[in-house]
Amino acid sequence: METETKTMGMLKSEYSRRVGIPVSTMRNYMNKLYYAELKEMDYNRCQNYLTPKQVDFLNRKLVITD
Repeated sequence: METETKTMGMLKSEYSRRVGIPVSTMRNYMNKLYYAELKEMDYNRCQNYLTPKQVDFLNRKLVITD
C-alpha cells in the first residue's frame, strides 16, 4: 500500500536548509531561472513563505525526494 505524503508550505530559508542549497543559490533559482513558471503559481519575489504548490514545483525541478 502506497502512502501519499502531503507537501507542506514553508519559509524560503527553511526550504533551502532542508534541501541543502545556500539561500543565495535558491534565490537565483527562484527569481531568475524558474521565475516565469513560479509567477504562474502566484509567486512574488518578495514573499517569504512558499506555498505547497510552489514547494512541489521546486522539488520536481531540483529533483528533491523525501
